[in-house]
Amino acid sequence: MIQLLLPGTPVVYYGDELGMTNTHLREDQIIDSKSKRLGVSKAREMSRTPLQWNSKAQAGFSNKTKTWLPVNPNYVNLNVKNQYCSTTRSHLNIFKQLVELRQLEVFRSGDVNLYEVSKYVLAFSRSSSIFKSYFVVINMGSELENINLRKVKRFLPSKMTVRVASVTAEQLTGDVIETESFTLRPSASLVLESSFF
Repeated sequence: MIQLLLPGTPVVYYGDELGMTNTHLREDQIIDSKSKRLGVSKAREMSRTPLQWNSKAQAGFSNKTKTWLPVNPNYVNLNVKNQYCSTTRSHLNIFKQLVELRQLEVFRSGDVNLYEVSKYVLAFSRSSSIFKSYFVVINMGSELENINLRKVKRFLPSKMTVRVASVTAEQLTGDVIETESFTLRPSASLVLESSFF
């Protein structure tokens, strides 16, 4: 969320939109000579495995029995086809929602303000006097956080609507939250919307 909703050009590597993870490779699975010299711990191949299209053999990436790098074993569940359904709460659908938000004028030219809510919670606002305003809250910690946004921005509305919620958030798109008191799960993030602030 941070990368797509802050100003500037986002850099998205294939698979980021799915939440693809690095895989573990053995030394004998690394083919690139430079990576072989560096060793498994410094090789970049773990993040460059084939795109996971579906749950078929080789993740639908190839009809060959072997690819240059092996497919991540989590392809059976983590793939484009499983995440593509419009009613599924998935990384892919959340990515699409964020790209759609990014097209709004407030995200292209609105003001940006950063807030340190707690040691592990970062927030930022995107606002304008003529457009709806947005408040993005990200829990980068490993524990549940109790959030009071009005401590860091006093004139926030008492209630805001969840426009986008990460797959790890307990809140859902469309929920209305109390800005003075809500919880945010570890690694969860929300985009909150308001007509003003």
